[in-house]
Amino acid sequence: MLEADISKKLKNFDLDLRFEAEDGCLGILGASGCGKSMTLKAVAGLVRPDRGKIRRDGSVLFDSGRGIDLPPQKRQVGYLFQDYALFPNMTVAQNIEAGLLRSRQDKSARREQVRRLICQFRLEGLENQYPARISGGQQQRTALARIFASDARCILLDEPFSAMDSYLREEMQMELARMIREFGGCMVLVSHDRDEIYRLCGRTMIMEKGRNVICGQTQVLFDQPRKLAAARLTGCKNISRIQKAGDYQIYANDWNVMLCTGTKVPDTATHVGIRAHDILPAAKGEDVPNRIRVLPAEQVTSPFEWTLIFQNREHPGAGIWMKSDRSQGQIPDEVTIDPSRLLLLEE
Repeated sequence: MLEADISKKLKNFDLDLRFEAEDGCLGILGASGCGKSMTLKAVAGLVRPDRGKIRRDGSVLFDSGRGIDLPPQKRQVGYLFQDYALFPNMTVAQNIEAGLLRSRQDKSARREQVRRLICQFRLEGLENQYPARISGGQQQRTALARIFASDARCILLDEPFSAMDSYLREEMQMELARMIREFGGCMVLVSHDRDEIYRLCGRTMIMEKGRNVICGQTQVLFDQPRKLAAARLTGCKNISRIQKAGDYQIYANDWNVMLCTGTKVPDTATHVGIRAHDILPAAKGEDVPNRIRVLPAEQVTSPFEWTLIFQNREHPGAGIWMKSDRSQGQIPDEVTIDPSRLLLLEE
């Protein structure tokens, strides 16, 4: 388990957060510049917090009050940098073996483990190649193999797929998912890509301006984000300020429409969110809740779906996003939203 309770004064905001990461993978989702990478560097020992504590499996890595600040090489924390940080003058095999140099194994044992890792990370035939001569995906696998060769009990992944094209990214995400299942310790993956977080992380922490906004099971958090920042970062396109109009009714100020909710409206709710795929066409005469007459504003077609931005025809306001399968590309006259799919949010 990894536990951190740290703060550090930064240029544009203060890093001030507390979190825990158990076995499996914790995702940290946040916009660029919110302090995600700084958090990993603090855990790895590359940046010193102003105050706080960091523990791994009960061992103290950092404690400002007790004057403890272990150097990176003693923390048993592996860090995968965005650029992979391979040694350019070493071959693939030598880079991997570098992770074993602090072990007490003899040379033959080290070579056997390197061979095993080369097979595990599908690097056969590349043993004698230098980093500049292999692809981005192969560089990433080499860097991961080097981390797995070390004595790391915790692995930190800093946007590991940011430099890859979409096809290779999906392939490597599947490979990393397998590694997460096989790894005995905890992993922390930093990203601003919500799909990446959803696929790989059992738990997710939403981060904004250096703070932990909310943390929970990934699927639950995406389904009911509860916080305004969490809704935005998990991809909710439609967000409006609200006024409470009843226990199960709200008025969406930005869209000029009254909506019925599936759950009781808490007094703390300040906004409502609707995911674009949860807006469905409504047939004429059909008895459906939350019916809105459509005033089309813009339509965009992509290979597999189309996006419609529309306004409330009766009282035009801010645009509302609707996404649907391309086979259902006809613009509806009216739409409906299931009350249970409304996201009641607080700031």
